Formats: sequence, structure tokens, C-alpha cells
Amino acid sequence: MTKDYHDDLHWISFDPHRQELYIATDGGINRSVDGGQSWEDLTNGIGVANMYNVGSSMTRPGHLSYGGFDTGNVWRDPLGIWRQVFFGDGFKSIPVVNDSSIYIYCSSSSGFGVTDPNGKTSYLTPNGAIGGRQWKKHYSIDPRQPELVYYAAQKGLIRSWNSGVEWEMVWPVPEGGEGWEAYLNRYNTNELYFTSISGVKGIWKTNDIRNERIKDMKWEELHPWLSAYEGGEEIKMTVTDVEPDPFQPGACWISFGKLESGFKAYPHPKVIYFNGSGYEDWTGLFEGDPSLKNRKVTEVEADPGHPGRIYVGTSSGVFVKEGRGGIWKEERGIPYAEVSELELHPFARVLRAATFGRGLWEMDLPQVSEEIKVRGNQQWTNRSIYTNLVVKKGSVLALKGKTWIAKEVQIRVEPGAKVIVQGELYRSEDSDWRGFKVESSKGFLFFKGKTGEVESRSVIER
Repeated sequence: MTKDYHDDLHWISFDPHRQELYIATDGGINRSVDGGQSWEDLTNGIGVANMYNVGSSMTRPGHLSYGGFDTGNVWRDPLGIWRQVFFGDGFKSIPVVNDSSIYIYCSSSSGFGVTDPNGKTSYLTPNGAIGGRQWKKHYSIDPRQPELVYYAAQKGLIRSWNSGVEWEMVWPVPEGGEGWEAYLNRYNTNELYFTSISGVKGIWKTNDIRNERIKDMKWEELHPWLSAYEGGEEIKMTVTDVEPDPFQPGACWISFGKLESGFKAYPHPKVIYFNGSGYEDWTGLFEGDPSLKNRKVTEVEADPGHPGRIYVGTSSGVFVKEGRGGIWKEERGIPYAEVSELELHPFARVLRAATFGRGLWEMDLPQVSEEIKVRGNQQWTNRSIYTNLVVKKGSVLALKGKTWIAKEVQIRVEPGAKVIVQGELYRSEDSDWRGFKVESSKGFLFFKGKTGEVESRSVIER
């Protein structure tokens, strides 16, 4: 029998009428019409992939990749064809696309590496002497400087300034702990959260992660209050996600409850909000909001276009909540499958859900309605704009460096106000924004009305 299918075989069936043999494996479904001498892959299009994560390019949202259960890392090329680019149990995968190149960060049971669309792979797994040994490989990259990688190793958080060629220990895990995941705040890339597999007893935060003088970094340990006991013993919980608040510096949401590495899963969903100094329970009732029906919360994504709006992936479906006092509402149209990861693309305004067993799903997000007022003279350098802006009368806003603007966002310039573009304005591919709206006031008799102004000293849009 020839080997044209995945190794792990789970099911076999024979159609005596058509004389066809079918098998189901970790890699999908195959059919043979010649007694197993050759096999045809029937997997494409049936939507049953077991996904650990989904990653997308910030500049070109259509470039997707995912880590698959025992099927490595898979990338979707510009023609919409899915290609396997890394092997093993696929975990995290992030495509990086710019004007001149495409490459994909990949992690699997085989290690950590960088691969190009042609399959050329550089294995860059940190040396065990530095990071230790671990089955899963979790990492984050800086969205504005993608060669800067943060890797959650067994022994602690390690960092690379050159895509994994060289590594350095940044924060060693205290004795008895084991590093698990790194969450970089994409709205403030100086802020990073690092978690231990010991869960609630291992969440650390720094606002100085880019500091090259490691000894000068300051770390804070977070201690969410959770009353979870069984038989008089505190339940050991694992952190499933940490999601920074786009509107409140230093604040974040933390979810608990996923079964990892033998620890008992939390019996009810739990989402905690850290407001910078204290903790709030956003879950709802003591045993979870009735709408969640005690599903386990696996992921949290905050909408940068709407303050207080969060989406959660659960053990069965996706839910949304508007503020702490809101109620959980289920997003319809997605199968009742466990959501392994949610990814909200802040510029394309799309939410994607990687599921375990039902493939990848996406939905368009509501149009941005939030409006932020800019007063006085302000200078923004290398900023991202996710909400509508109003530059108030008499104010001046200077946009320097690279400014990324989200889909459907508009910048309104009031009479007598001014916007100076001293860099480049960027948008994601196929994600048009609504541009500048320059307002004017009408004059009376000999009084001349004032008009808002936009001055471009460089590229207005790319």
C-alpha cells in the first residue's frame, strides 16, 4: 500500500457497490478506487480542521496561517490555496508580509522557526540550556518590528531581536514554576504579560519589555481574586488568555478555566478585568452568566473601535458583551465547537475564530462609532488609529512616522483646526478608510469664515 495519507488512521470504511475504500486520519479524508494502491485527498473544502490558532498579516489580512493538530503549520497563499509549511503538532503561526517579501513564523512539536512560501525553513528553536524543554511553543512578535520575538520558554521569558537567530533570557520563572505564554500589548508594545502554567499564581507584567538593559526592567505580579475551592483546597487554574484594554493603559482582561498539563479545569467560566489597581468580575453571576451556560472561556478579544466591547471564545461558540454591566450575547452562524483562538484584525475590522474540529470562521465587525476628540497641539509618532477622530477648533495634530488607520475610520477637522502629515498613512489591503472631512464655518457680512486644514509634507496614503 502506498503512503499518500497521514500516518494517524482513525477510521476505515469500504463501499462494496462502488468498490471504494475510505479512511479518516488526523490529516482529513482519503479515498482509494484501486484497493489502496493510490489515494485521493477529499479534505479540501469540508471544513473539519483541528486548529490551535489563526494568524494573519497586519498589512494584508487575506494572508492567513494556522497551527493544526498533528498537521503542522498551514499558510494560505495569495491565490487562496492552503499549503503546509511546517511539520509536527502545529501551534502558533503568524505570516509577515511586506512589499518585498513573505515569511511565516511557525511553532510546532518540531520546534520554532521561520519559513518562506517555497518551504525553505530555518529552525531557530532556543537552546534547551537557555529556555528548557517544552512540548508547546508560545511566542509573540512586535507588529511594528516583526523581527523582535518574545518566546515563552519553560525556564522563563526569552527574547530575540533578530527573528530567533540569537536569544537572551529576560525574566526567569520563579522556582517551581513553568513558563507558558507571552502576551504583547499591540496597542503599547512596551507592555507584555507573561504567564506560568501554575495559572493564578503566575502572571507577570512589565511596561518596559523593549529595554535593552534587562536588569533595569521592572516587573509586577498580578493576583486576581478568585474564590474557587474544592474540598477545602484552592483549585489550580490556568490562564487561557490575557487581553490588554485598548482604551485604558495598564488594564487588561484575564480568562481562566482551560484544562492544561493535568491541572483541573475551572468548573465555571471566569473573566476578570484588571483596571490597573484592582480586579472586577466580568463573568456575570457567581457561576457564570446564564447566557454562557457554564461554557469554559478560552479566548478574549477587545474591540479597539468600541470601548468596553469584548468577544470571548468558549468551549462552544463565540459571545460578545458590551461593558461590565452588559449581558453575554451569542454570535450566530458559527458551529458549536471549541474555539481554540480568536483573532480580531484591528485594521480590516474582522473577527476570526479557529475551532477544534470545524475549521476557520470569520465575521465582519460593526462599523466604528467611537469618536475621540483631539485638543491642543499634539504630535503622534508611529501611531495606529482605530476610532474616528475629531480635531477640535484651534488644535493642531501632527502625524509623524508611519500612521496605520483602520477600516471605515474618518478624521474630522473642525474649522480653525489643522492636521499635518509628516510621514506616511497606511491602511491594510482592501480596508479603505473614509479619509479627512475638512469642515468650514460660514462668515457673516465682512467676517470671513474659517476652514479646517490638512497639510501633507510627505506621502498621504499607502
